[in-house]
Amino acid sequence: MGENFTPVLGTEVYAFSSLLFVYLFATFLGAVWYRRDGANGNVRSAPLLIGALAIAGVVPILVNDPRLWTGLVSNHLQTVCVAVALVSLAPFCGVLGYLTPRLIDRHFHDSPSAVGQAYAVNAAGCILGPLAAGFFLLPRWGAKGSWVLLAIPYAAAFFLVSGSVRPWRRWGARGALAALLAIAAFRSQSYELVMAAPASWVLRDHTATVVCTGSGREKQLWVNGFGMTCLTPITKFMAHAPWPSRKRRPKKGW
Repeated sequence: MGENFTPVLGTEVYAFSSLLFVYLFATFLGAVWYRRDGANGNVRSAPLLIGALAIAGVVPILVNDPRLWTGLVSNHLQTVCVAVALVSLAPFCGVLGYLTPRLIDRHFHDSPSAVGQAYAVNAAGCILGPLAAGFFLLPRWGAKGSWVLLAIPYAAAFFLVSGSVRPWRRWGARGALAALLAIAAFRSQSYELVMAAPASWVLRDHTATVVCTGSGREKQLWVNGFGMTCLTPITKFMAHAPWPSRKRRPKKGW
């Protein structure tokens, strides 16, 4: 789902590597935190972790709203935008790094073979999940819609398992989660929605989201939030500039 942050992170290879670094490092820190708590006999409860995971999964949707970045980008604070975008992913990855071994140790700690099978299923999910998101969710639901759909299962899981949590924590977390999901689904916007106008075309596939917007002399083409071209005579001049140097008169214009 790195396509969501393309307008902020850019299209260089370092954009993907920075996302991968944040994911791996935050997951590693979460696993280290779990091992430390396990050694001290103070492991966090699964319902609280699932609630934190559900809330952290909604944060990147809100941070990805391009209306938040307009002032910073115009003031040449691109580094701040990149840092905030990357940091918004860290809580989700960190909690996931804590929760995964927590659940596996809780249910399969007496069976090494079952632990191996559980981690194998986890590895398969890490492969099949991005494929499903890229080839099914993104082309049909777009960047924001796909992320909202992926956040809903975590929210549903928390509502199901939060019965053992203290009432004030349970209802506080449920209320915060419901409010964040509502804002993410109905108020937050993605770059494709901000750029799109009533007369625009929005085309999606597993590689990119293309937005054709504007009319007349104001037509523009955007790919993953980056301006590719606009309707201008400069490109026409570039195409016709070599013709005067030809000895024969041009006969075709394509």
